[in-house]
Amino acid sequence: MNCLRLFILISTADSRIKDHVFYSCDGLTNVILPASVTSIGDWAFRYCSGLTSVIFSGNAPTMGLSVFASTAFGFMVGFYSGASGFTAPIWTNRGVTYSTLNLDSSPSAAH
Repeated sequence: MNCLRLFILISTADSRIKDHVFYSCDGLTNVILPASVTSIGDWAFRYCSGLTSVIFSGNAPTMGLSVFASTAFGFMVGFYSGASGFTAPIWTNRGVTYSTLNLDSSPSAAH
């Protein structure tokens, strides 16, 4: 898929990210998911080699297979205090471990 320098903010009307929806979207760099997202389908962001971070505004969703496989080196999951289902400094979901950052405790959140 030819996606150039793409930043995605998912609508609050969406509760599910469908299977393969951004599969191989190389230009996708950052994603912000609203609290309304409760599930992410199989391979939804797989092979998005430019994807460096995803920020979850709510609780950890139910995850499909290989959702964030083959993303950018150093890929990071951000979440806010009070969200359930996440752990820091790593989060393991379906056998895959991701680096995480609690956004409420980051230095930039204090400014």
